[in-house]
Amino acid sequence: MIKHKQQIFWQIYFPMLLIFGLFAFFTYSFFGKTLLSDPGLRIWSDIFLLIILLPLFFLFIFTFIFLFLIIYLISKSHSAIGAFLSNISEISIVISHWSLIFTKSLTQPLIQIESIISQMLPQKKENDKNG
Repeated sequence: MIKHKQQIFWQIYFPMLLIFGLFAFFTYSFFGKTLLSDPGLRIWSDIFLLIILLPLFFLFIFTFIFLFLIIYLISKSHSAIGAFLSNISEISIVISHWSLIFTKSLTQPLIQIESIISQMLPQKKENDKNG
């Protein structure tokens, strides 16, 4: 149990803490130096921060709307999907039945041909050890 907890720490929590620490360090080094400098540099850093964050924000919003629409459409079409899947099930049963009949009708002549060929070929005689 202790080994399992150690594995959880080293495989899950430690990489998360490491990534969070690196993110915090690079964020501070990128934006922290501009807080104490001249106002022009701070304004430009704020502008570029908006340029970086706005696409991420819009991507998040579009993803959220897309997932919401997918969930809504699936909930509205649940009964239609169930009827469609039952139709597919019936169709697959019919196709399976006809394919079984087709393969049986094809394998029967092949088995007969093989038996005829095996009867026509000369049979290898086994030598009697006693005679």
